[in-house]
Amino acid sequence: MTSVYWSAQFIPSGLISVLFGLNPVVTGLMATIWLGERALTPFRITGLGLGLAGLSVVFAHGLETDADAALGIAGVLLSVHIHAATAVWVKRIGACIPALETTTGTLLVAVPLFLMSWGMLDSRLPPGLEPRTTWAIAYLAVVGSVLGFVLYFYVLRRVEANRGALITLVTPVIALFLGQEINGEDIGRRALMGTAIILAGLACYHWGDHWFGRHA
Repeated sequence: MTSVYWSAQFIPSGLISVLFGLNPVVTGLMATIWLGERALTPFRITGLGLGLAGLSVVFAHGLETDADAALGIAGVLLSVHIHAATAVWVKRIGACIPALETTTGTLLVAVPLFLMSWGMLDSRLPPGLEPRTTWAIAYLAVVGSVLGFVLYFYVLRRVEANRGALITLVTPVIALFLGQEINGEDIGRRALMGTAIILAGLACYHWGDHWFGRHA
């Protein structure tokens, strides 16, 4: 999350969500290696190729518009790989720990590290917080962290790791719309083109085998 928050100063929130949509693909590859899950079929390989192609279009957009945008994209991709590795490793351990206890343990480790990072890199309190900023922080704390992770670990215990990563497929289009409507973010045509390719790759990765089997 530190990597995502750092990247948010360079690229729009909608683009962050789209890039995080690659999490199922990365998780599937790691699950194949660490868990032996069947993740690499012809359709999934095609979906992976489309995802990488779309990512290259988005990355080129970042390089053309602003050098800092490339740093933001790289930061989100780092976060994606860390998130995917964590999900697969939790699944590999297979400890029967309730979701609430898992979330509590995660926060007990994460919060001190957040405070340590803040002390080392900034250690300054903001001069003032607007109501919108305050509500956003409260939402991230309650819904984005506590409730979100409790539900996430609950699902992760009951499904395959690469299936659990499907959660991130729900967010990209919604995030792009909200980013434009609420934050006035301008995504750009090339970034939208790359986004469409990424979403097509994700659809092929997760539903290609099922669709082909049903119509073959």
